[in-house]
Amino acid sequence: MKQPTQTKRLLCIWLTNWPIQRHRSNLAKQRSNRAPRSNRDKTENAELRGASEVTPLASSCADSCAEGKTKFDRDQESPVIVWRNDPRRGRLVVAACPKSTAMGIRVGMPIAQANELANELARGEMARGEMARGEMARGEMARGEMARSRSGSATQLQVYEHDPHLDDESLQRVANLIQANLCPMVAVEELGKHAWAGRPLHQADSLICEVSGVTHLFDGEAGLLDAAEKLFASVSLVARMSIAPTVGAAWAMAHYARPIQTIVPVDDVVAAVSRLSIKALRILPQTVATLDRLGVQSMAQLLSLPRSGLATRLGQPLVQRIEQLLGEVDEPCNAHRAVAEHTQSLELEYPTTDQRILADRIERLTEKIKDGLAASHRGALRMACYLTLSDHPPLILEIGMFAPTADREQLIGLLVGRLESCRLKSDVKQITLSVTLSDRLQSAQPSLFQSDSLFRLGNGVGSPSAAGGSSLPRLINSLSGRLGRDAVQQVLPTENPLPEKAFRLAPLTGQAKRKRKSTGKSTSKNTSPSKQASRHFRGHSVSLIHPMRSDALRRPLTLLDSPMPLTAVGVSSVSSLPAGFHLGGRLHRVVRFWGPERIETGWWNGPSIRRDYYRVEMDSGGWWWIYRRLGKTIATADARRSAAPHPSCVRTVVAWMLHGRFS
Repeated sequence: MKQPTQTKRLLCIWLTNWPIQRHRSNLAKQRSNRAPRSNRDKTENAELRGASEVTPLASSCADSCAEGKTKFDRDQESPVIVWRNDPRRGRLVVAACPKSTAMGIRVGMPIAQANELANELARGEMARGEMARGEMARGEMARGEMARSRSGSATQLQVYEHDPHLDDESLQRVANLIQANLCPMVAVEELGKHAWAGRPLHQADSLICEVSGVTHLFDGEAGLLDAAEKLFASVSLVARMSIAPTVGAAWAMAHYARPIQTIVPVDDVVAAVSRLSIKALRILPQTVATLDRLGVQSMAQLLSLPRSGLATRLGQPLVQRIEQLLGEVDEPCNAHRAVAEHTQSLELEYPTTDQRILADRIERLTEKIKDGLAASHRGALRMACYLTLSDHPPLILEIGMFAPTADREQLIGLLVGRLESCRLKSDVKQITLSVTLSDRLQSAQPSLFQSDSLFRLGNGVGSPSAAGGSSLPRLINSLSGRLGRDAVQQVLPTENPLPEKAFRLAPLTGQAKRKRKSTGKSTSKNTSPSKQASRHFRGHSVSLIHPMRSDALRRPLTLLDSPMPLTAVGVSSVSSLPAGFHLGGRLHRVVRFWGPERIETGWWNGPSIRRDYYRVEMDSGGWWWIYRRLGKTIATADARRSAAPHPSCVRTVVAWMLHGRFS
């Protein structure tokens, strides 16, 4: 058997609850940008340099403001959960912070149940707060102040959708940070085809570092762990770390050992891992369940068994994991190679707040950035300008682009525009420009009969696809630069069937373009109008065909913020439409209608909502989009007290609502 190399030392860094920590770190970055002047001494220059050279994730974190809690402080203290959509069970919680766990929220719980738990807790704390204020009014001031402070801690549950792409991107940024400050050899953990036992998410959240030749720079392995802890604290991250001679041992100790930091000697691997759970081997849940039925629950019990029998019963992968743990078989790791960073920094000889001088220095740095982008044939999608101030925390100016661009004039205009819209609290002593997100430039053949200036797109090369192509990206970039990325947004569809919740807003600039998978199947079919079945109901022309995706009148152009109630005129039952409706003190009679189209929510989203939508033409010439909301209720008081009421006592309640207008 091959013996492990005596000099190899590997550091495993596990960023526990990574989706939650990523959100917390982003909040800390927003908070540090608004830190008061009294906290500037708590920000170290080394951390600021690391932040400017890597990504905004590595921005310094200032302490909470002493004058009172701001919105960002409350967000940091609020319970946070992350959810994703399961094809079978709907929206499920996949990550929860310790405060959410203390509230009773668990991973795998439906999101509707988690919201209900949070609402019940909030109502209970509000009730206790009311009682506390009553006690204060009777003179018990001290006790009332304590109770009010407890009630004031009740904050709203913060709910985020799981974004694995952004999690992986942020983990790469952390790897860049480690390479710049701790050791050059860093690798992201490699996942198997299926999720390991004990892992709710099948995504990487650990880093493996080769530290054999760098520990002397930190006065030993213990000093390296302390330096790593301080580095992560500067970006509001918490990590469990372990140094061991093999990847398997370091991973197992970091994930399942009790101490948050451990150091395993070269010849003490078996003794160190003997008390750990068999889940530390990174094996499948089915293998863990089989071993549990055999009474094997700890690593000591598993290592005492003959491997030939394990391979026969449980397969070769289990034996391979044991060999990797003990160092009998090498476990190769793919070294992380950071994308070429386009970063330029300039230290001012004389700190100043003069806008013209700062704009000139930004122009020089942008010219260097542009040369680097052009050499790699890439364009900037997001850029950050870090202004190091003499008496205040650094000011971060971010811009986003609609399409990748290496246009010098456009980048300078956006950066200078952001600079002019900010107020500098003190002199600027250093300027750093960094491309935080880039993408390949899109090339296209320019037109032979058009000038290049007309078709000069923001992505760097002309395109004859549309004559107005050059103006749209520049307009979007200018608005986003002046007003901020969150002020210029696009509408993206969601999977919610309710029309008012069928979309979400996202920034239009600074977004990586994701490729959509094409199934090659068409979901819409063309139906000839002559083949549409129709009938007449009380003189109304009725179409029984549901609206198609190609139908221009499938959805109204104007959707009301809140549906308006309608008063039905005439017979209104489950299977019929009223002859007219009262709205705004006027009677509107129905001329024609199309429908119904049933829209219903899933059971996993809470109480079921059922709506029957109709497209209605009124006598005034207007076209309405109305729906009928159905619900069951008990008609009589005797039936309400009955456990099983008679069907005749249950009637259907019909409520008509106006949701949109076609004209």
